[in-house]
Amino acid sequence: MVEKTNIFEKFERRNLSAKSTRLLNEWKAIHELLDDNRYVSYIVRHTNRDDVPDEYEIIYNIRSIVGVEEPAEITVDENGKQIKKRLRMPVMGKQHKMQIKIPPEYPNAVTGKPSFKMLTDIWHPNIRYFGDLKGRICLNESNLDAGNTIADRIMDVAFYLKYERYFAQNEPPFPEDEDVALWIREEGEPNKWVASDGKMPTDDCDLYEKPEKMEEQPKAAEDAKEEKKPSEATMDDIEIVQDYEMEQQGMKPPDWANEDDQDSEPNEDEKPFVC
Repeated sequence: MVEKTNIFEKFERRNLSAKSTRLLNEWKAIHELLDDNRYVSYIVRHTNRDDVPDEYEIIYNIRSIVGVEEPAEITVDENGKQIKKRLRMPVMGKQHKMQIKIPPEYPNAVTGKPSFKMLTDIWHPNIRYFGDLKGRICLNESNLDAGNTIADRIMDVAFYLKYERYFAQNEPPFPEDEDVALWIREEGEPNKWVASDGKMPTDDCDLYEKPEKMEEQPKAAEDAKEEKKPSEATMDDIEIVQDYEMEQQGMKPPDWANEDDQDSEPNEDEKPFVC
């Protein structure tokens, strides 16, 4: 087995400034979290004078909602009755990119806040979809310390993309994008495309899964996918979304799953939503 190169060794031998040392520690945490991660990876886009990263691009390979279709008449089941409604079906995408910029004043709580911005379209109530601030992500980025790092924020966004975490109510702390939040309340949740308790994720991937774990139980993972049952209003709805993805990406996405049987999943992401 080939031993991995210590990419931080040359930095550890230097007499770095306090700010660069903090940035180096953030980089180490990001690398440790994302190295060999199947679903999330990173690219260093810029470094400071000490050659320590102060700008990243994060790549997410997670099935998520990237927009909605034009309104169309869809037949849905409500209490055993077939009802026709004009709905905006979700459009799905698989790869998403986020930019993180860390200002020179970091970690100053006022002038040194890192910025988190989606570079690709994401339809999520806590990510701005419309307007001049398109891509802005609602994160409590000022609250970054040894126990709450930029690496943690990267995974927070991953849970956003999976729709395991969101806030869409028209009340404090308020959604980042009210138009998307309105769709969530009036169409997304009633038709069981998403759920505020996180039990209807758009992707059932394990964000902390490592390659060795995948190799140990490949058959079990495939069996689990085959046993999943769709949770949408109708199979016709599912086929519309899947057909779109197949045309756009040349691949068939995993079925949306009924997550009622996952009460035993870890609750680490169940924390108060703060913008």
